[in-house]
Amino acid sequence: MNAREATTTTKATTDVRAKNRGVGFWRFLIGSIFAFALTFIWMLFFTGEVRALEVISGSMEPTLQKGDRLIVRTLHEGVIPRDSVVIFKSPDDEGPELVKRVAGVPGDLVEMRRGLIYVNGILSTPPGWKEIDLYWGEDFQKILGAEEYWVLGDNRMFSHDSTEFGAIGRSLIHGEVVYRYAPGERAGGVQ
Repeated sequence: MNAREATTTTKATTDVRAKNRGVGFWRFLIGSIFAFALTFIWMLFFTGEVRALEVISGSMEPTLQKGDRLIVRTLHEGVIPRDSVVIFKSPDDEGPELVKRVAGVPGDLVEMRRGLIYVNGILSTPPGWKEIDLYWGEDFQKILGAEEYWVLGDNRMFSHDSTEFGAIGRSLIHGEVVYRYAPGERAGGVQ
């Protein structure tokens, strides 16, 4: 091998090593981030701060559908924001936990007028609401107490919710839905 070929070979080897060092750094960085994320998620599930849940009814359609798999974050203290999607123990039976949207928070005036729910005088409409969903029942008014919440299903006509069992206590609410992870085509945040 002459001097020119040796120089070219040395330069090529140096270029390949430099490229490999760059690739190695990025692989290390991405691997480290991935490992940290998995560790963080495992710790959250292990400590009970988050858990997985499957939707078993159509009461929250179109927002949540039967078979959707959700990540639920445990709620500890404090006021739960209006429009949050929460998981709670049904106040009137020992059945499975229910998934509903918070329509009224402590201090709100909840009314039923001619079959429609109003919160603080504003018609309560779920996401994707296109037509009038009438409830059957008598008109009423209720001011929610310091620890009371009014929860409604987005599929109002087919939901076992506060229109049937009334306001629920804060102690019954276990968590807030933060993410839908399956099915894959519907994965994402829940609003």
